Amino acid sequence: MSRSSEFLLAQFNQRKAKNPRYSQRAFARLLGVNPGRVTQYFAGERPITATAAQKMSEKLGLDKEQQAYFCYLTEIDKKSRSIVDPRILRDDELALVVEWYHFAVLSLISTKDFRLDSAWISRRLGIPTSIVESSLQRLERLKFITIEDGKALVEKGPIATSSDIPNEFLRLSHQDALRHIVDNISAVAVEKRDLSSITLAVDEKKLPEAKQMIRTFRRKLANFLSQGKKSQVYMINVQLFPLSKEN
Repeated sequence: MSRSSEFLLAQFNQRKAKNPRYSQRAFARLLGVNPGRVTQYFAGERPITATAAQKMSEKLGLDKEQQAYFCYLTEIDKKSRSIVDPRILRDDELALVVEWYHFAVLSLISTKDFRLDSAWISRRLGIPTSIVESSLQRLERLKFITIEDGKALVEKGPIATSSDIPNEFLRLSHQDALRHIVDNISAVAVEKRDLSSITLAVDEKKLPEAKQMIRTFRRKLANFLSQGKKSQVYMINVQLFPLSKEN
């Protein structure tokens, strides 16, 4: 499966998660193409051009960052079809940052009842088996995991984003994480989650220190929760965001 077809399949899956009766035919109608072409796109049998990606982005109602990322993926696919791109690892690392499910798969491997079975992982995370398989391949290619004798072993822990990750893709990552929570909040019992907020006036000069305090807290909490017999995969999001505009 190509990177751009994986992205398109994820868009379809988001809609199907909201409406289980949503069909591939309905998705094709939304895109303005015939169902056979959508099937080819999903299977990676038909390349998605930058022009097609731009048109589909408008039909899907994607924001500017999502559109840019979709078109960027078509360029990666185009290069990979013609030459061996020496930047493939860089692009894989970018995918880990932007697409939430890669670290979800990686974290799920550490749970006590994990099974190296695409269908099982698909059910646990609510993503298609084709995306699960693509994610496992990417994690193995980046040496985050080793797959031997039907077992997956975690070789590396989470990574921090580096300064060479484009800002628009980091924004897309944050949007994707928040969108995932919004889409699934009604399906998660209140005792299984904690979402809260505080609104206050602040001294802007303290923001750098505040951001460092958040990083320290986030790492401390992650370390605390990851001890013991792990059974579920969680995402920790802490937001410090301005509500008032600049004078």
